[in-house]
Amino acid sequence: MSADGSRIVFASGNPKAIYTIKTDGTELTEVFDYAGFRPGCPCITPFIDISADGSTIIWTDSEGEIFVADGTGGGLLRIATDIPRPLFGDTEPPDIRLTPRITASGGQIYFVHSGHTAEVAGGYVINADGTGLGKLFDYLDMAQLFNSDPDLYNRNNIFYSNLDIDATGSRMVFGTRSFQPEGNIVTFAGGLTRVTEFTNESSIENSNQIMLTPDGQTIVAYKPDPLSAVSLNFDGSEEQVILSDVNLNGVFFSRASEDGTQILASARDAHLPVTMVKTDGSGRLDLALLSTCAPDPFRRSGIGPTSSLSGDAGRFAFKTEPFQAPQQIWIADIDPVLTGDVPAFAGITVDPSVLVSGVVVTSTFTVDTIAGAGGIDRVCGEPFGDGECRALSLSRAGSAGGVAVCEGGTNGELVGGVG
Repeated sequence: MSADGSRIVFASGNPKAIYTIKTDGTELTEVFDYAGFRPGCPCITPFIDISADGSTIIWTDSEGEIFVADGTGGGLLRIATDIPRPLFGDTEPPDIRLTPRITASGGQIYFVHSGHTAEVAGGYVINADGTGLGKLFDYLDMAQLFNSDPDLYNRNNIFYSNLDIDATGSRMVFGTRSFQPEGNIVTFAGGLTRVTEFTNESSIENSNQIMLTPDGQTIVAYKPDPLSAVSLNFDGSEEQVILSDVNLNGVFFSRASEDGTQILASARDAHLPVTMVKTDGSGRLDLALLSTCAPDPFRRSGIGPTSSLSGDAGRFAFKTEPFQAPQQIWIADIDPVLTGDVPAFAGITVDPSVLVSGVVVTSTFTVDTIAGAGGIDRVCGEPFGDGECRALSLSRAGSAGGVAVCEGGTNGELVGGVG
């Protein structure tokens, strides 16, 4: 979702295509269909990003190019098709294994290239109009940073986990596994800096585990021993635990608020709801948990976060993949005016609207709650959807249990307050 909360870009993996839609549910547009351009593999859901005002979108399926278009799909450009190889006097196509990032203004795109040789592999920047391709650093610079032999270059582990930039592109953070199996966090701001190590638990997928706030001040990442989500300054100082009391396996971060104070986290299943976490470690607000009476009802699909936060932290969006049902995109507004000292239930309204049957189902709802200093333990809505036992739940504990929302397949009651 764009930082102004106006537009969403999303991708599908089968068939592989790019779509945009306004957050009021209008103007659903198929921007690009890979079937007519390059069918078959790479068999991944494309990487995507969007500028702050939603006017520019980018995507790639990792090989060959980056595509740029305006927010409605017009003005399509295919850029970054040739990466120079000075030692050979020729070029090679890009190999982009982490999500490329566009600046807030939409003017520049930053990406990493897992090139065939150490002097070509590295970080790059290019203007959104396709001009001004420039190399920021290469593997030789990284090897020097870690006092490693550059001849040990392996294109399969040079870039790992995630790439992120601040709003202007002047600061960058990414993961690498070239120098130790568990991985390292590296920053770039005119030069490379080694920040810290992070975990490589097999049950945690290698995407969106390292994030940089748009103000460029705070990094959010995973740390081992014990496994926790932490925030730290861009230089690696002042580490702060922000999530540790929940199961972090399968949890993904998305872009933070513009001032860097809050970041959104979501899980691939029901053990953690869509949650807004304060990057100073002072607390979190659980926003939404969709669950059903069937196992693993909402599954994460594709590459990248399934949730997104607006720049002012007043709106969030998330994608679900219901059990044996079309994918859904949900958009919700958070009213900070209702935040008070005592936890209370104010109201939830849901207005579902089917945009395209069998492709996307969008429902827009507003969640008005008074959170209080301790947050809300649980708010549950009644089941919905053609007799299916499904529920909307806001749960501090991050569990679908505890309150009887679905009982015997009949509708439950609205439950608020501490539960």
